[in-house]
Amino acid sequence: MLEQVLAAAVKALNENPQGHLPLKHRVAVMKSLNDPGIVNKLFLECAKKVLPVWYQDFPENPSMIAMLTRADAFLYNQEQTDFMKLGDQYRNYMESTPGMAGMAGLSAVSLCYSMATGAAMILDIEDYDGQDDGAFDWDTWNPDFYASIAFAGGNPFVNEGDPQKRRAFWQWYLQAADQLAQQPGERLSDIPVETEAVISEAFSRTQTYTQPALMDMLKKVIELSLADLQKSDPDVQWEQLELSGECMKAGIGMKGFYIFEGNQVPFKLKYFLQKGDQSTIILMNKIKYAMYEQAPKEGAWMGFRLVAEKDLDFTLDLNYDLRTALPGSRQDPENFKQEFEAFPRAKAYTPDWWQAILGKKAAYL
Repeated sequence: MLEQVLAAAVKALNENPQGHLPLKHRVAVMKSLNDPGIVNKLFLECAKKVLPVWYQDFPENPSMIAMLTRADAFLYNQEQTDFMKLGDQYRNYMESTPGMAGMAGLSAVSLCYSMATGAAMILDIEDYDGQDDGAFDWDTWNPDFYASIAFAGGNPFVNEGDPQKRRAFWQWYLQAADQLAQQPGERLSDIPVETEAVISEAFSRTQTYTQPALMDMLKKVIELSLADLQKSDPDVQWEQLELSGECMKAGIGMKGFYIFEGNQVPFKLKYFLQKGDQSTIILMNKIKYAMYEQAPKEGAWMGFRLVAEKDLDFTLDLNYDLRTALPGSRQDPENFKQEFEAFPRAKAYTPDWWQAILGKKAAYL
């Protein structure tokens, strides 16, 4: 079965003018392997293949290797890691890293999510009907496609990169799939040796909102928002509450939504309260300041998304580094100069795009 699938994939690859291996053939290969562990080992090999692309731009930054080392340790030695948390830890940083190094880094982030979900990203694509990678949002791509972009120097769907290098990558990929199917317990290549001490210094943040005082403030944000929602519609039915916004030196703002039967419905939040009271956005801004004081070198977050369930359990996603996730009005370079003046950070925690705005005279912590 695998032999026939590989033969069909080779034929499709040879016929593709961009040197691209269409997703439907990779899905067929992965389903023929029929083992999430082997699939993720192949994805790991893809990410390892573009490690040189990462190190070309970041020779002293072990962020990517930290993810790959943990994936290797689980796949071959069953050493446990929370891969969803690991992917989330590095996602914003890799998304804000420009060029092919960013694509290489995202192959490792995508690998973490594939590890966390048993390779469901490719083995169980929802409502899949043979579409190619270009039909999907970039943040849902699989590790192999990110790696092919990094290796070839661009995306085939916008006519970027070298078709011959891309074809060579996919030819290697099909050979690797066949080899792993025959010898699933054997590594095809090694990860450069890194001590645990070096890996622990990889890009990560220790700031937390789980301190009791900050958790109380977050619960207060949810309570105030629910009061605003129920005031606007006493009979409202909701399944989730979503609050998103920005807290920056250049300005603060928040939007409220409730989710019911899959629909996202906006509602009005009360920003300006009587003297002595605190509004939702003011509380969020205080949380930002408090978290920054925990570890100033890590910087301060700029945007947030808070999702509360009916039982008032919640998740909070924070944006420290991703410029494009902010509204257009917040993306002016002058805003980031002001933000850095108010919340200076270490250079290691400052994305390249932000460093370019600040210039060579920036005073990093």
